[in-house]
Amino acid sequence: KLGCDRVINYKTEDVHKVLRKEFPKGIDLVYESVGGSIFDACVSNLAVHGRLVVIGAVSGYADSTFWDASAESTAKPVAPLAARLLAKSASVRGFFLNHYTRQWRPHMTKLFELIQAGKLQSVVDSTPFRGLESVADAVDHMYAGKNTGKVVVALDTKSRL
Repeated sequence: KLGCDRVINYKTEDVHKVLRKEFPKGIDLVYESVGGSIFDACVSNLAVHGRLVVIGAVSGYADSTFWDASAESTAKPVAPLAARLLAKSASVRGFFLNHYTRQWRPHMTKLFELIQAGKLQSVVDSTPFRGLESVADAVDHMYAGKNTGKVVVALDTKSRL
């Protein structure tokens, strides 16, 4: 249903070990949004000339470790990022959506066309969140990893805030 070759349950499986076992030559391209130990596992399992695109680090948003490297803690010490990238001639590139506002409209149009054609499925979490007062609960729900798909908060358009 999710349309991928292999789902890794990060809560029950060691992501690093799964990637190392199932992709012994490494991964050519990673689209990474979690950060922390998942980022480390992805970097460690890049192929020679592999590329890692960072679009966020949700694991560090709630406690601010995303912005403060001294606050990070990893389960095991890892070689410095520069050394790990150099050893594989690999690269990491940040992708901050706000830097690409001119491309939004054509790409959103393309995504909607793919959804309408049945070539792309959009998954929305079934947990109901209603009103601005439930936004914090919705964010907590997402950070706790309880969602499958996008978390949506329904707003009352008649509300006068």
